[in-house]
Amino acid sequence: MWCLIKKKIDKREAKKLYDEGEMVYLVPAKANIDSYWIRPLGINKEKNGEFDKVLSKFEYFNCVSPFGDYAWYFVD
Repeated sequence: MWCLIKKKIDKREAKKLYDEGEMVYLVPAKANIDSYWIRPLGINKEKNGEFDKVLSKFEYFNCVSPFGDYAWYFVD
């Protein structure tokens, strides 16, 4: 279970760490994070660009009604 080794953080802290070059993981808020069907999306500034744009795209495509309308943030 990947969630046992991750720390949940808020959006402000996620953006700060992302801007510092750290890997941040996104998961839909109501998703069962222990499911085989749901896996965290790891993002970092070097590969993905601006945090707000990446987050908008993630929430648009992944945060639909059954999974919640926003993302949760995790770090190692």
